Amino acid sequence: KEKIRRPFFCAQLRLLDGQFKNHWSKTFSSLESQLKFAQEQRGSSEVLPLFVMTDLARSNWTNTYLGELDMQRSAYEVHVLEEGNALIQKAAKELARHDYGIRSGFLPDDESTIIEDQKHSTVRASAPDILLYIEEVICSCATLGFSGTSGSTLSENILLLREENTCNG
Repeated sequence: KEKIRRPFFCAQLRLLDGQFKNHWSKTFSSLESQLKFAQEQRGSSEVLPLFVMTDLARSNWTNTYLGELDMQRSAYEVHVLEEGNALIQKAAKELARHDYGIRSGFLPDDESTIIEDQKHSTVRASAPDILLYIEEVICSCATLGFSGTSGSTLSENILLLREENTCNG
């Protein structure tokens, strides 16, 4: 909560599948120009907090613009969320435990996921993949700006959330 309430910039970068994997140069060029603008607005001496939402694993950022940003610690404070994050896992388990429509049949059952309910008995449930939804909401709260991959549905969703001011709700 503390980090999301502070001013930050968000980049949603779809890089690995379909049409997107052939447009890295355009995607990074757009991000670079928007980050420069955000830096100018803030003052170039301040570190710019940057949340990155991408399908490219951080371990593969080497020799990419993301790798450059990650190395420029005096200019950028880069944040990412990963599925293994304890808070993400806890939220997914809570959703499954309370059955907010998650077990209604549209998600496949994962027999290996066992969630304990409050009575200490176990319930087989599928922990939903909520990372993308949480990332979208985080990006909707980026007060310093947003750069999304052109043509990405995720980017469109974030823009809609930003238009509706969902972060203020």
